[in-house]
Amino acid sequence: MSKFLYEMHMHSAGISACATATVQDGCKEYKQAGYSGVVLTNHINPWSHSCVTEDGLFIPQLYLEEFYRAKEEETSDFKVLLGAELRLNEGWVEFLLYGLTEDILLHGIPENIMFFSQPMIRDLTRELDILLFQSHPFRNGIGIVPPEWLDGIEIHNGCVRHDSRNDIAQLWAKKFGLLGVSGSDYHQQGDGGTGGVWFDRRIGDERELVDALRAGTHQCKI
Repeated sequence: MSKFLYEMHMHSAGISACATATVQDGCKEYKQAGYSGVVLTNHINPWSHSCVTEDGLFIPQLYLEEFYRAKEEETSDFKVLLGAELRLNEGWVEFLLYGLTEDILLHGIPENIMFFSQPMIRDLTRELDILLFQSHPFRNGIGIVPPEWLDGIEIHNGCVRHDSRNDIAQLWAKKFGLLGVSGSDYHQQGDGGTGGVWFDRRIGDERELVDALRAGTHQCKI
């Protein structure tokens, strides 16, 4: 078993309107659980009022402020990485974005990103070298994205408040050769530890995360 465990799906109250835990709450919980780090994947959706205008335009500077608050919780043994969970205005589909950097967020993500179509998101993430994973694809009401448009899917979502049909997601990833990740879908205190990914080395930054996921040698906590 690889020994460095990272949470791949974490929200915080400063951005995600559906979350009640602060980044300080979340990081403390994961440190106590022995994780080596977290990917902060706050929502970019119409309800993220703190970083989205009334017209539905994304304000990256405000999104990053919450990430900077999380970075203050870093230690030599605990890393905070930047990510996002994006929902488009068309249909009910959410994507986990891995490989986001501050520069990409500020200069590569258009303010009207939520108005993009699924093919446009596919093309943008390939252009920016971001990995595109569909979140909890088999939850009720979620639309299935064509596998060829994705790098992977969340094969295990640990949120106890939803039935994500993880067994189907695991079979789907295997059938179509998709990469898999596991996440706790952290929103409130007590959510931590129900998901994550083990790597065989520490992940130093977001680009290293992309390389490690692409290698396909990670192990999902299920």
